[in-house]
Amino acid sequence: MRKILLLLLVVGTFTMLFGTEAPGYVAITSSDGVKILVDGVHKGTVVGRQLILSLEPGTYTLTAQKEGYEDKNVVVTVQSGRSTSVSIELSQAKVTQEKIPTEQKKVVLGQKTGTINIYSIPFPSAKVSINGVNYGETDIRLTNFPIGKLTVKVDSGGKSLQADFTLNENETIDLQANFVDGKIYQLFTVSFDFPDDVEVTVDGNTIKKNEPIVLIGPDHRVEMKATDLSRYEPPTVKQMTVTGNGSYELSLNSSEEYIDYASSLHPGELVNVEGGSFHAGRPLGRKIHCRKNNP
Repeated sequence: MRKILLLLLVVGTFTMLFGTEAPGYVAITSSDGVKILVDGVHKGTVVGRQLILSLEPGTYTLTAQKEGYEDKNVVVTVQSGRSTSVSIELSQAKVTQEKIPTEQKKVVLGQKTGTINIYSIPFPSAKVSINGVNYGETDIRLTNFPIGKLTVKVDSGGKSLQADFTLNENETIDLQANFVDGKIYQLFTVSFDFPDDVEVTVDGNTIKKNEPIVLIGPDHRVEMKATDLSRYEPPTVKQMTVTGNGSYELSLNSSEEYIDYASSLHPGELVNVEGGSFHAGRPLGRKIHCRKNNP
């Protein structure tokens, strides 16, 4: 409110000094990260749940956009020297599916196949072609698709995105054409197994043990913190590359104190201790161990 009053004071001073029609203001309240377009032109992003725009008197169409949400249009009339308040709440985007005619899939019977799901944001109904063959519009699911290297191209609104992916036998891959970022991402549905006394964050978000999450793209920042520092090394931060859907196992390095303690229980014998900080990309159940011989 203080910001708006100060703006109105400036407007009044502007009119007195120059004798011309002063601009008006639109105070927009919405969630952080929402992009605001005025008649199709990006004018700012909501920060701290508020964005104030200065506009010439007239009628405008405001469009609010945010990844994962449906766009929303609001028509406002701006009056000289006055402020108009607008509250915009966005709804979660709904994913729809369309069937592709069998003749367009060009599937060879008996060939090894997988499934491809392709979505697009913020524009729906984007045209999809794979390896030069048109397959319809997003959002779509292509089943019985021949495995191998895929060159995926998605077109919408005069923009074209293209990227290469690999489809393996009986695999399902999810692709998201993001026209805001200008990239096609692969989405991975994964879960992580780790010791009960370890806290794990992925890209700054705390995750729960063995609970499925969706990751955008293969590369992510992982941090592991142990409550028992006598057993594990201090917090570790590393980059992790996800190679596919499924479960992954994470483990911290054992501390030198714990290794010495374990060795002291069985002097002169080989002792197995957990080694390696991250086993990302290794199927659940395969653990790397190192051996330390007590001299």
